[in-house]
Amino acid sequence: MTRYIVTALSQKQHLPASHFVVAVSVTDTNGSGVPHLNESNFAVNNLTDASHMAIADLHATDIPGIYTLTMQMERTAKAGEYILALAVAGRHQPVGRMPAETSGGQTLVKVKMLAAREDTSV
Repeated sequence: MTRYIVTALSQKQHLPASHFVVAVSVTDTNGSGVPHLNESNFAVNNLTDASHMAIADLHATDIPGIYTLTMQMERTAKAGEYILALAVAGRHQPVGRMPAETSGGQTLVKVKMLAAREDTSV
């Protein structure tokens, strides 16, 4: 299996309390961005507790290999910081070459889930 180099950064939370966004960079060992990945290429595991997490949306940016993941925690999860393991796997085919074997990589990212905002409107 060849290797992907995966890095991720948590973005400031602007979505509902159970959602947050992580920016992800996926490059091959030559430093080229890995394009054309989809949700099935990403897996996320919460290492902090047993709260379930899922990828709600994946958006590829205009820069090859740069993605934004919107993740959703179960509604019963408590506000606080969580450590996530993010794994990426897929087949990468450099232009003009035969399809490569399955590639993969992983990283850790810390996210902060804010408490649900109370509705103060009357």
